[in-house]
Parts: sequence; structure tokens; C-alpha cells
Amino acid sequence: ESEKSNLTIIHTGMPWKEGRIDVHNIKIPLADENPIKVMLQIQSVSVQELMESLTGDRIAATGKISGTLPLIIGRDGKITILPGNLKSEGPGTISMPPDVIPGNNEQVALVRQILEDLKYTGLSIALKNDDSGRLGILMSFEGNNPAVYNGRPVELNVNLTGDVIEFIRQNVLLLTSPEQFLKQGNDEKN
Repeated sequence: ESEKSNLTIIHTGMPWKEGRIDVHNIKIPLADENPIKVMLQIQSVSVQELMESLTGDRIAATGKISGTLPLIIGRDGKITILPGNLKSEGPGTISMPPDVIPGNNEQVALVRQILEDLKYTGLSIALKNDDSGRLGILMSFEGNNPAVYNGRPVELNVNLTGDVIEFIRQNVLLLTSPEQFLKQGNDEKN
């Protein structure tokens, strides 16, 4: 029965940002207009390349990061990012220019100094959409800057924002319409 037909993608993946991005067991009803749920598995992605995508090449970084990112893809192509977390696989560095962090007070100035050359032992990135479709990013760091406070260890939380739709369209190929996927497969055979 066509109304009960599904396309199931058991596994697909690709190299991405010096690591991998994979999805498993995506069920796409062919006659249904409900959104499609996808869980992205992100493995050993370059923190540098991820930061370039999110900030437009404003942050320099080293290290690798992995985690999961759940998405909902509407049949109209609208992508909603559900809360997801990425964590560093080991130590690395982050260097943010002072203008990335807005504000003019003593605490913000200290955060800017620390992030000019942070040696992190732990990094986590929490991602989610806000109501306007912009990507909210909370970066949590543990580490130190040897030139600030005699290199004392610090824990920092930094919020960044970006355009989630543009980020997804530029960096991840996603299936938004089963009809287009099937048509593309038939076109390649012909």
C-alpha cells in the first residue's frame, strides 16, 4: 500500500571537516508529509574547520571533536536543530580575536584575554536553534592561557550565534524530499 511505503536509509556517511559525519536508520514515509528525523553522528571533526564554518574564519583552533546532533527536516526543506552536544577528544588550543566577544566591562576584557591563546583540556559545544532559526552555540572551555593570571586554570562559557540554515546548506547534504532522491537515482541510471 503506497500510503504505508517507506524509504529506509540504513547507513550513509561522508568525510566532513577532516572527520566523518554519518546517519543510521532514517525512515522516510513516501506518502506522508510529516517531517523527517535525523541523528547526525559527528566523529573526529577538526575544531578549526568547524569554527571556520560557524564563525567565518574568525577563530583559530586545534583539536578534534565528536558527538551527536539531532535534526528535523520538514518536507518544505526547513531544518530545525534540536539540542546536541559535541565534546573534544583531547586537548587543543583556541585563539579568538577580541572583537568576537562583544561588551565593555572588566569581566569581558578578562575573557577576551584568556581566549586570545587558550590551551584547553576540555571543550564542549552545545548547539540549538532559537525561535528565529538562528543557531545558538554555547562553547564551554576548561584550560588556561599561560600569559593570563600566571596560567591558572579556568572554566569559561561563551555564546556564539550564526545562521543555522546557511550552515547546514553549506556543509551537510541532507535529504529533504524522497521524490527528489528517487528521481536523482533514476536520472543517474539513465
